[in-house]
Amino acid sequence: MKYWAFHCNPNAWDILSELRDHDTGAWTVNKQHKNEIQAGDRFVLWVSGREARVCAFGEVMEAPILMKENEDRVRLYAKGSSNFGGDSLRVPLSYSDKLIDSPLIKNIILNSYWLEENSLQYSFFDNPQGVISRELSLDTFKRLLTLSDHRQTINDFRNFLHNKLAQSKTAEEYLKWMPKIEKWLVEKGICDSDICIWNSKDISEINLRLENKYKGEWEKLNRKDNNRYSAPWNKWIEFNNFLEKKYWLYAPGDGAGKWDEFYEQGIMGLGWDYLGDLNQYHSKDEITKKLQELEKTDGAKTNDTAANYNFKNTIAKGDIIIVKKGTSELLGYGEVTSDYYYDESRETFQKCRKVSWLKKGNWKAGHKLVLKTLTDITKYPSEVTEHEKYYEWLMEIMNDDKSTLTIDYPLNTIFYGPPGTGKTYHTLLRAAEIVEGREISDYSEAQRIFNENLGDKIEFITFHQNYSYEDFIQGLRPDTENGQGLSFERKDGVFKRIADKALLNMVEAEQPEKAKRDFNTVFQEFISPLNEGEVAEMPIKMKKAQFFITGITNKSIEFRKQQGESVHTLSIATLQKMYERGENEIIISGLQPYYEPLLQILLRNGKQNVKRSGRQNYVIIIDEINRANISRVFGELITLIEPDKRSHGTIPLKCSLPSGEEFIVPSNLYIIGTMNTADKSIALLDIALRRRFDFEAMYPLYEIEGHEIADADILKSINEKIISLKGHDFQIGHAYFMDKKQGLAERMNRKVIPLLLEYFMNDEKEVKGILKSAGLALAENVWPLKISGRA
Repeated sequence: MKYWAFHCNPNAWDILSELRDHDTGAWTVNKQHKNEIQAGDRFVLWVSGREARVCAFGEVMEAPILMKENEDRVRLYAKGSSNFGGDSLRVPLSYSDKLIDSPLIKNIILNSYWLEENSLQYSFFDNPQGVISRELSLDTFKRLLTLSDHRQTINDFRNFLHNKLAQSKTAEEYLKWMPKIEKWLVEKGICDSDICIWNSKDISEINLRLENKYKGEWEKLNRKDNNRYSAPWNKWIEFNNFLEKKYWLYAPGDGAGKWDEFYEQGIMGLGWDYLGDLNQYHSKDEITKKLQELEKTDGAKTNDTAANYNFKNTIAKGDIIIVKKGTSELLGYGEVTSDYYYDESRETFQKCRKVSWLKKGNWKAGHKLVLKTLTDITKYPSEVTEHEKYYEWLMEIMNDDKSTLTIDYPLNTIFYGPPGTGKTYHTLLRAAEIVEGREISDYSEAQRIFNENLGDKIEFITFHQNYSYEDFIQGLRPDTENGQGLSFERKDGVFKRIADKALLNMVEAEQPEKAKRDFNTVFQEFISPLNEGEVAEMPIKMKKAQFFITGITNKSIEFRKQQGESVHTLSIATLQKMYERGENEIIISGLQPYYEPLLQILLRNGKQNVKRSGRQNYVIIIDEINRANISRVFGELITLIEPDKRSHGTIPLKCSLPSGEEFIVPSNLYIIGTMNTADKSIALLDIALRRRFDFEAMYPLYEIEGHEIADADILKSINEKIISLKGHDFQIGHAYFMDKKQGLAERMNRKVIPLLLEYFMNDEKEVKGILKSAGLALAENVWPLKISGRA
């Protein structure tokens, strides 16, 4: 993505009227930028002249093309003798923020000393001199956005200074106004109460600059159209308040209980619901008095007041919110994207701001975090020598890939053992810990996490004798719904689907500019007007024409061309692959002109309201992994699943699938298999697969902390006898003895004895011997065998 400034000459075009009437437009650009400006780039629209200003921000819709200006717009907005009749290189634009009545004026921008550091960009805003497009640095663009967000406060400040300083005749008189300026900054919530400009190290420099530059001609300093009037104060505000983003440590409810909700909704909220809307309070004192009244206390309520006041008045767009749990855990961070608002539709935590959450996880801070709900930590010094600022240390903890996980599990694991030994139990727990990146002690919490992520970050499948490569990786499936006879379509298997998701996450975590929302969500939003019957068809603009979407099926997009009534189709699956890759490398002729504009619309929509969560872990669970023909199911994956052959391994390897598509196994996809060692109906696990997995044994336990194993002595006696007769792999698992609803006889007769008969091929004598050795009384003359209780 690139950033641009486009120039408008107000003597040739009435841009402010056009902005009032339209949300899109097309702007002339320099020819040398023809191949540089691309769809998705961001821009600022600059009006030169006596009232020079930024009048809009927005996004480039398409790359520049030769085109005429719209005739209706020429008639309405062209001024003077300007000629707009011929073709010119123009770029279609979408205006996201129009600054019509509250502009970001030239004086504010040129008072910003940072702009002078880049003479080329500075000259553009000072006097474009015929330049109609200029590339901006990301830093410059962000600073313009920040100035725009605070333009009203800055204008208020400039007016305040002008009125106060209009009568000043000397530098000494000028400096005497500093305490009043300090008070104004504090009252407006721009600076903390400990601000002290009077003692600033810049005072002597400012004094000297004023004396040398104006030499007593103070009326020059105070002219409103003077680009340098009140420059030191603009510099103070920009560098120390607006342009230096703040970092806040924030607790989302007691025990971070609101974190998942806030993350999903892209907000942060504040409690103290009994205070109501904070807009009704105009100072910290008012908040304090209300808290004291409601809580019937004469306590200072310093921290509570500060949290509410800062949430409403001090936090600003662009600030970073670092989320904590208690005093020892970090949960993620995000960037504030809105002003304060009060959401009456919420039952609690109605005081809100929108936040683009950039990362979510669980990290041990390694030290004690502050206890307060909301704390400005921007100026806190770091406790470690590697960082000057405290927030830099916290951000490194969360952004260091090595520290994102408080657990370290192998990428490929197989839990093996006899039935009933907790393989499924531990698989569920392990999967939850992997996707959360932390240890989980509460099994009910693990179940909740598992269920929430099933079908997304977790997939669960069971192998069987007929399971195939086509089910697991990719294959052809008959398409019986196309209405044109039997045909076959390529369909990805469960492993490839979750591998593609995991790889996409890694790419977006490393290159945030490529992050976008899920295709299905974006596509459904796009076609909603058609599906809901709001429109009969949807026009899609092409470079020189347009086509019309007329219907949507499960697999296709039906459309008609601009000329003719015949129905044509585009594949939704093909469009999805293009969307996930971020470009069209699939269709290069034929229907390519129809796919391309649709793809660009979806990509543009998909990048809006993106929740960036950083690198995440994914898990595929393969139950009964040894029941399938492993070589047939895994195919080339036998090699690719090795850690060093994965996407971020030391020797990453790709393979070509039978379809010709390239495939690689991502390094954030964990494979967990389970293997029942008592299953005699299958062959041993393939040796090629065996050496690529870590094996964790699951054998019977007779004591588990926090859990009761009923009749553990009988279970142990049974297993000792089985080991002597058949080996360790045919024992009875402790899970059969943990159901509190069943007594000994019911448990043995319904579960254990049938299993023993299967183990010993219905050998009644052998099974009776095992039961008697465990001290159990056998029921007389019954089949199948039963016990009546202990002997």
